Amino acid sequence: MFKKFSCTMTRENFVEQRKILQHELEKTKITPEEIDRGQLLLEEILFRLEKNFGVENFEAKVEIIKKFGDVNLRITSKGEEYNPIIALTDYSEEDEDYFSVIILKANNDKMGYSRKNGRNIVLIRVHTSGGSQVRKTFAGLFLGMVLGFLLKEFFGPEVISFIETYLVESVRTMFLNALKMIAGLLIFFSVIAGITGMSKTADVGKIGLKLLGISVAVMAVNTLAPMALGLAFFQEPLTGLASALPPRSETDFSASNFALRDLFVGIVPDSIVAPLITGNVLQVLFLAVFFGFILNKLGEKSTMAMETIKFMNHFCMEVMLVIIKVIPLVVCLSMMMLMFHTGLDSIVTLGKFILVSAFSVLFVFFVAFVAILFFGKISPMPFVKKLLGFIAIPFSTSSSNACLPDTLTLCTDKLGINPQLSSFSIPVGIQINAAGNCFYIALPAFLMAKVFGVDVDEDFLVTVFFSAFLMAISMPTVPGVGILCLGYMLTAIGVPAGAVMIILCIDPILDMTYTVTNVVCDVTTTFLLAKSENMVDEKVYLS
Repeated sequence: MFKKFSCTMTRENFVEQRKILQHELEKTKITPEEIDRGQLLLEEILFRLEKNFGVENFEAKVEIIKKFGDVNLRITSKGEEYNPIIALTDYSEEDEDYFSVIILKANNDKMGYSRKNGRNIVLIRVHTSGGSQVRKTFAGLFLGMVLGFLLKEFFGPEVISFIETYLVESVRTMFLNALKMIAGLLIFFSVIAGITGMSKTADVGKIGLKLLGISVAVMAVNTLAPMALGLAFFQEPLTGLASALPPRSETDFSASNFALRDLFVGIVPDSIVAPLITGNVLQVLFLAVFFGFILNKLGEKSTMAMETIKFMNHFCMEVMLVIIKVIPLVVCLSMMMLMFHTGLDSIVTLGKFILVSAFSVLFVFFVAFVAILFFGKISPMPFVKKLLGFIAIPFSTSSSNACLPDTLTLCTDKLGINPQLSSFSIPVGIQINAAGNCFYIALPAFLMAKVFGVDVDEDFLVTVFFSAFLMAISMPTVPGVGILCLGYMLTAIGVPAGAVMIILCIDPILDMTYTVTNVVCDVTTTFLLAKSENMVDEKVYLS
């Protein structure tokens, strides 16, 4: 716990201390909206604590606590036990505290109460860092390696078999079942919401179509890249990794014997609910795109349906956010069994996979260099230099959404892109310019093909290309959803979905790498679009 600022607030000095507190919060570089909400909640909490205290000399200690990117306000006051954030239900609009209660209830999930040493303590979560889940997953990764080593050295086969059967496999099964439960619905509603939302954008005309065209071309190239890397680096059988997974049955998967005709004809389902039940992602995408365009065509008649779509999209994302909270535990158990069954061999293989994945960053920079040189008709060196100084931000946050303000600042202040264009292109590009998603979905397919002995033939390559391309564009921007889409990909090529547990062990590292790839791709596409529209200030760009 790291305290950044501390003060004592009373009724007399509240205004003065509030200004100082705001200045200190601004130093933490959180958004103005978060600062305003934190100050508002602080004021309401202090008011209720003072009212309960009942004497004139009330005072409370207020601290700003910054820990691993999280920013919290901690309020400590003397007095009898009193929780000011307990939900109240018997208030009406005529009551004096009605609106205060509404504010507190609306932000109930951002506050916590405890009592220690005769003091009431309220914690207000002003800003939550997106890296919290990553840190926990890394901790699970290293803990799993240690536990796997200890299992191998100090426990007998019977104990290990018991742990694997009743603990590891139980957790794995429940986790995979939870993913399958929400997978189809999440992708279905996310894609429809994206299509219906884009139709309302003011500039979806000429610039929108040009953005889409550039994005599709860039994404196609970035889908071919991981396939080329997979063919080049994963040629030898790697069956040892499969020993870390439970024995497969005949119903787990079938050989990869798809025909091109079956792939395309099978995109159209014979039932609306069948794709959601069977997990056929191409059919889910077809239904979502088809229904999305129909809703747009209906116009005002579809208003109620669109509101329902928005709600279901938000609901499914919230479910997914709850499910991914157990990923650190799953990573720990998966790495533990991986270390036990394969030892250092697995670390070497996964290390090789990480190094190959790192080529994604080099590749998107190469694509950016060539595209800006030949299509932008301007020197790409300023672009590359400025992007190299920026990539630490997406790498550390592991989230394109989290670094969105910094990305917009880079585009306008460093690259000279018109702010109106970048404010349209960058947020849209987070969804459709996700080159890292292509690598995340396509590259493991080649690794797992060698692990499970799947033939890498023409049908395999076509299946990987179209599945990775479509899923990369339509993948919801929710942490952890990549594992869900990867499970779909593995099933499509004839590999058991449970094999995602192997990739899950190194997911935090891949997530950081591919976030950089996504952001660089997004900025490149935006720059090319701005250059084609003469919306780049070349003096700023070349400076």
